[in-house]
Amino acid sequence: GTPLAVNNATICSGGTATLIVTGGTGTATWTPGPTVTNTLVVSPLTTTTYTATKTGGCGTGTITATVSVIPTPTITAVNNSPVCAGTAFGLFGTGGGTYAWVGPGGFTSTLINPTITNVSLTNAGTYSVTATVSGCTSAPGTVAVTVNTVPATPTVGSNSPLCAGQNLSLTSSSVTGGSYSWNGPNSFTSAVQNPTIVGASTLAAGVYSVNATVAGCTSGNGTVN
Repeated sequence: GTPLAVNNATICSGGTATLIVTGGTGTATWTPGPTVTNTLVVSPLTTTTYTATKTGGCGTGTITATVSVIPTPTITAVNNSPVCAGTAFGLFGTGGGTYAWVGPGGFTSTLINPTITNVSLTNAGTYSVTATVSGCTSAPGTVAVTVNTVPATPTVGSNSPLCAGQNLSLTSSSVTGGSYSWNGPNSFTSAVQNPTIVGASTLAAGVYSVNATVAGCTSGNGTVN
C-alpha cells in the first residue's frame, strides 16, 4: 500500500500548525492529543514531536512529525521625552532581531535606537516599533513623545540711568506659566519677573540678562545695559 507520510511544520509561538497523515487506510491516533483523525491542529508552546499511529487497514504503522516553535520576540519602546522644540530625542528599543519603527509625520526607521534632531511640534505623538526574528514579528511596543514649545525671549527694560543710592527697577515681558532667572553685575540673581535693587551702588552698573522657562524649556536671554 501507499506508505504513510506526515508533514513537519514551523510556527511562531502562539501560532497554529496543521499536521496531516497521508497514505494507507484507516484513521490515525495522535500522541500527544487523543484526537482520532488523519488531521491534527496544534498550537504547542515549545518545539514538540507528534506521533501518529494508523490502524484498521492496509499501510498501517507509526510516523512522527515535529512542530518547531520559534519564540516570538518581545520589545519595549522608551524615549527621553518630554523634549524642547529645536532639540533632539532618541527612541530606544529593547529586544532582538530586525526593527521597524513608525511614527508621526511619516517617520520610519529600521534602527533599534533612532534619533530625531531639530524636533518640532509635528514630531509629537505615539511611536511604535516591532522586532522580527526568523520571520516571527513581535507585538508592537509603543511610546508617547511630548514636544514642548520654547518660550519667546523676554523683552527687558529698566529705569536706568539713575543716581547711586536710588532703586534700580528691572522689568521683563510676561511669559505665561514661566519662571524667571536674572543674572547681573555684583553677583546679582533673582527669580522675580520684575526685580528691584534697593539703594543701588555704582557696582550695580552693567548688563543684566533674564530668561524664562516653561515646562522645562528655556528661552534665549533678554538683556538690558
